[in-house]
Amino acid sequence: MGGGVSMPAVSSSSEALLKERHAKLKAEGVEDAAINEQLAKALPMISAFSQIDADSTGKITKENLIAFLKTLPPPPEGAATIDELHSTLDLNGDGGVDVNEWVTQLDKFPMLKKKLMTHTNPATGKIDPAYTKPDAPPPSPRADAAAAAAVPPPSPRADAAAAAAK
Repeated sequence: MGGGVSMPAVSSSSEALLKERHAKLKAEGVEDAAINEQLAKALPMISAFSQIDADSTGKITKENLIAFLKTLPPPPEGAATIDELHSTLDLNGDGGVDVNEWVTQLDKFPMLKKKLMTHTNPATGKIDPAYTKPDAPPPSPRADAAAAAAVPPPSPRADAAAAAAK
């Protein structure tokens, strides 16, 4: 990236997303130091985005979410549905969540964000459900529906739709 913004080693798709975000912030007149701070904070979520966007379209679809969420530990009772999660993340309603929507809206789902952070292996930068961050506290048994971000297993209809899409 330029202008004094440093970047750790990341996948090529994450690097492209970081560069796009850098250019957007630079065009908005944000100073390099602030850009660097924002990108450092967003890096884990951008890396997660590029992994969830398995077909590399630059958008996370409901099908991408369904496939990804099946790899994570099951959500608590009362968690958001896939439709609720996707519609909240998809600010412009175009059917896909772009990286800017993902980074800005993910805070509305703190449990999902925590799961992503807990299961991201710092050595690889990859989300690995088998990996658990050593200093991660045990999950809380509290299932606050308003804060729940993990999505319950999809309905049989959603499974059928995902299968039909393949």
